[in-house]
Amino acid sequence: MGPYGVRAGWRILLYAVLVVVLASAGGMVLGALGLANSFTGNNVAILAASVVAGWGMLAAVDRRPIGALGFALEPAAVRDTA
Repeated sequence: MGPYGVRAGWRILLYAVLVVVLASAGGMVLGALGLANSFTGNNVAILAASVVAGWGMLAAVDRRPIGALGFALEPAAVRDTA
């Protein structure tokens, strides 16, 4: 622990471990659906794992809202995305 909480190196390691664990879980789900070996299925699993791990790290470690990553959950988000 540093003066500002968890040090950067540990944050990066924790994020990487979370991404690997979540992507593996997503891969198993896609495997059960028969989509595990598709290029798109693998990329979707990794992207979803990265976003969820980022949200989890932001909420648990940094104690900031998930909107701080640029993914604000508000009604205007759908319009802005479109």
